[in-house]
Amino acid sequence: IKTVNAGEDVTLSCYNKSLNFAIFFWIKLVPGKMPEILGKGFSNGAGEKKIGHFTTKEEEGKFILHTAKAKPSDSAFYYCLSLDGSHSAFLAVVQSSVDPVSAGDVVALQCSVLSEFKTCPEEQRVFWFRKTEGESHPTYIYARRSSDGDCDGGTETQPLQSCVYSFLKNVSSSDAGLYYCAVAACGKVVFGNGTKLDVQGNILFQKKKIFLVHRF
Repeated sequence: IKTVNAGEDVTLSCYNKSLNFAIFFWIKLVPGKMPEILGKGFSNGAGEKKIGHFTTKEEEGKFILHTAKAKPSDSAFYYCLSLDGSHSAFLAVVQSSVDPVSAGDVVALQCSVLSEFKTCPEEQRVFWFRKTEGESHPTYIYARRSSDGDCDGGTETQPLQSCVYSFLKNVSSSDAGLYYCAVAACGKVVFGNGTKLDVQGNILFQKKKIFLVHRF
């Protein structure tokens, strides 16, 4: 997590720990919105790519995201996703946090799925699990198909497809716990990072400027 003041420059780095050829993506995730791909790079490549005030570039052993004069609207989760170039399919699952809720509220748990459509064209199946305190394993609670999601990309010009799946729930006091989104596609099952649902009103996450770097 990185907190900065408006107007400051921010640089985030993603390191290639593998000796193999790798493909990197910097992705911006704002809860309730489609994931935004800020740049794609290669471990053996060079050069810069610029989108607005975001710049991505490859350096030896790392892929960099530079934000010039950060704005309050840049508050988001920033994910560096890496794909071993020897693999034929890419699939990543990202979950966003939710604010504290009270019993009787309706909460939307969101799961963002990123995949390369050309190598993973089959229908995705999305499963939700819940793990409560004292349980050793998550419990299955819900499933849905990719036709229920809001998807973008998956074309010749934008091969990286992003889909957002929402799970609406009318909350009771017994619903507190960790909720995991799992996606079955590309011949494998990938779990998300989990979303904590606090029904007691405890503050989970409250910052104006947040940069979270996570590598799969």
